[in-house]
Amino acid sequence: MFDSDRYAWKVFVALNWPANVAGKQADSSKLFGAPGPVVWETWRNVRPDAPDTVFRRDGANPGPWLGGGGAGPAVAREEREFVRAPVKKMTGFALRPRGPLSAGISPQFDEPVADGGNEVRLNETAYAFIKEKELFNIEGQIKSVNEGIEILKFPPNAKEIKATWRKLTNEAEKSRYHWTEVSRAGGSKEVWGLTALHISTKDLPNWLWMTFEHIDNKQGGAWELKSVDRFACPTAPHDCEQAPTGIGLQGTKWENYRLRGTQTDFVDTKGAQTKLANSKLEAIQARSSCITCHAFATVDKNGGGLNFAFVVGPPPTDWFLNQNGERLFMQLDFMWSLTQASNRN
Repeated sequence: MFDSDRYAWKVFVALNWPANVAGKQADSSKLFGAPGPVVWETWRNVRPDAPDTVFRRDGANPGPWLGGGGAGPAVAREEREFVRAPVKKMTGFALRPRGPLSAGISPQFDEPVADGGNEVRLNETAYAFIKEKELFNIEGQIKSVNEGIEILKFPPNAKEIKATWRKLTNEAEKSRYHWTEVSRAGGSKEVWGLTALHISTKDLPNWLWMTFEHIDNKQGGAWELKSVDRFACPTAPHDCEQAPTGIGLQGTKWENYRLRGTQTDFVDTKGAQTKLANSKLEAIQARSSCITCHAFATVDKNGGGLNFAFVVGPPPTDWFLNQNGERLFMQLDFMWSLTQASNRN
């Protein structure tokens, strides 16, 4: 297996490079750490009420990657007003059928966090696949089920991020965070800092999972699982929780972020269940597994799916097949974001 922690930091730098907003790509004329939007912030948002959404509430085609289509133009964050929805921590649910998919991602979550906000974004490769297969509405997803597809398979280079933010309370904090301005009703503005960044990439059949947090999140013993970073901390047990050197982080706001770990499979080479958690997203970190959670992203012939349940390791086969071996659900290739789709009007 390749060095996933080293690779995670390379992805981190690439996705947090200052962006050419109009082109939705890195701006090579700017230095790493410069203020303003970064690459992933220009990607398409999965929230249905976002102007640059992938999943319109009317289930219509979201339009070209660069133009925004009928969903409205995709513009730099500081050029538009937006209000962040509260972050909600995962606490787990018993397994049960759910639907319709237009209920969105919310069934995964329970406990609200008052000081936060989150967003999920997809890169162009993932976006193009969703458009090609008409996965941007429930009818298109059901069509794939009826065609007998066992599992959707996103192409290599597909990427998804989940970011969490909090309101910064003083000017001194800004230099230590990647931050953005939020315009509120009435014209007031707030400064919000990035606290955590989940990244998943289709570099492996079951994706590569990596999660980063701002070092301030560690306060008060919030990190129940120790970080594992074999790149920044080459000596076992790899939990020094330092930023790596030699990749351009030093002297920038990004030196305050830490890799909490990476995940490449349900189990390790000895058969032990793997875990990965982010303190801003998982309430029960000791029982958290990104890959296992996302394995339950599914749809059936009626547009329903499975609820998230807190388990680690490989998911049970009988949650997907009945006693006769008949398929109950089509897996959405680990993409919970597809459950944001609405019916086509």
